[in-house]
Amino acid sequence: MKHALILLAVPGLTACSLFGSLSEEEQRQVDTHRSGAGLYFNARQYEKAIDQAEKGLRIKPNDYDLRQRLGWAYIELAAQKKANNHQHLRIAEQLFAKLVDTRRVEDHDPRTIYGYAKTLWMQARVRGDIAEQLRREAKQPDANAGALRAQADEHERRSKAYLADAERWFTTLAKGDASGRGNRRDAYKYLMLIKYCQGDVKTALRNGEQALAINAEETKNWKAKYERTQVVDYERLVRNELAQLEREEVAIRRKLAAYLTETKEWKKAVEQLDAILTMKPNSFGDYYERGVCHRALNDHVAATRDFRKFLQLGNLSQDSPYVKDAYRYLNDGGK
Repeated sequence: MKHALILLAVPGLTACSLFGSLSEEEQRQVDTHRSGAGLYFNARQYEKAIDQAEKGLRIKPNDYDLRQRLGWAYIELAAQKKANNHQHLRIAEQLFAKLVDTRRVEDHDPRTIYGYAKTLWMQARVRGDIAEQLRREAKQPDANAGALRAQADEHERRSKAYLADAERWFTTLAKGDASGRGNRRDAYKYLMLIKYCQGDVKTALRNGEQALAINAEETKNWKAKYERTQVVDYERLVRNELAQLEREEVAIRRKLAAYLTETKEWKKAVEQLDAILTMKPNSFGDYYERGVCHRALNDHVAATRDFRKFLQLGNLSQDSPYVKDAYRYLNDGGK
């Protein structure tokens, strides 16, 4: 399925659409395609969302909302179909770059800034993955090691450049007055990931804590709405929002726990894992991670309890290195 980039002049456009004045029928068609793009996007049918957005843009090529929706559909399509993500991300990057240039940063919808920043982050990850793959290939017998390493170096350079650009836009989103709390939380979450990739673990931890603080405030507000609402459909919406906020909190805390474990800040890592297991008491992997921290702290009772819980809840192969590690600890009496 081939998708064209949005141009200022598109073959087949009417004179009205080219010069900014739409007839009632044209505006109705644009609104229909806008609605269709949204419905397909929410249903995760991103190729159909792209088709609807492009049809609307053939009529109204500079429609801000449609261009933003088209960019987001390409982002999600890149995540959904990783085999073609190079092409999809390239198109998303071009779409958002052109859209960002249409007005001052503070006048943009925050989702435009978020979409551009996320595209740059994903590009950085793709380039980084390619660099790692090329370095592995360079170690193979009969490989053209010099050429492969040179290619890896170039992809790594481009990955770092994308990371720096993504950091700039996520910082804009995190600090911007126009940003909603949800956008600011995600901005700090990605800044956490970026700073870790750049080797700045301390700043990564601070950004993660900022994301958690915003998430906690959002959770508090939604819980207050839940207590007030008497409408079934709205109650369902609130429950869904609270569930999503919990998933976000767990994801952020897992990253923080991993970073703290890496820096041997075992007690702080345990605090993050305690919070996760309060929300997800059957999350066996987190019991293993907490057991590792308790082992490092020489807390044999707590480590034994966590490793046993991990083995009880988990359904992993006996060949799993984590299962072997847990059994070894238990069988050796904590040694």
